[in-house]
Amino acid sequence: MFSLPEMDHDLPPTLAISAMLHKTPIKPLMHLVYTRATIQAAEALSLGIVGRVVPAAALDYAVQETAAKLASRNRAAICAIKEYALTAPYAEPNTAARLAANLLATVFSSPKDD
Repeated sequence: MFSLPEMDHDLPPTLAISAMLHKTPIKPLMHLVYTRATIQAAEALSLGIVGRVVPAAALDYAVQETAAKLASRNRAAICAIKEYALTAPYAEPNTAARLAANLLATVFSSPKDD
């Protein structure tokens, strides 16, 4: 289940909105903010709020599996992917390509995790 209940306390969820603004259509996003409605996982998936849905009984395993996959990779590589995913969609193609090259060079020059 997912909700944006901040307005229950008259706190505008501007940070949450900014995180979802370019991933979730604005009208359903504003509906969640204004109404403070709770939506099911399948709807959050269809709106692009979450990337994967698993049955509740499989949640612990799915979390452990994902965490293990992330932990098995070099931290610098994981950080580079996150930085690229957050920045590249809003950059001009040449800028996105240059960012990709710079991040790759940074990973290559970073010490390996132990």
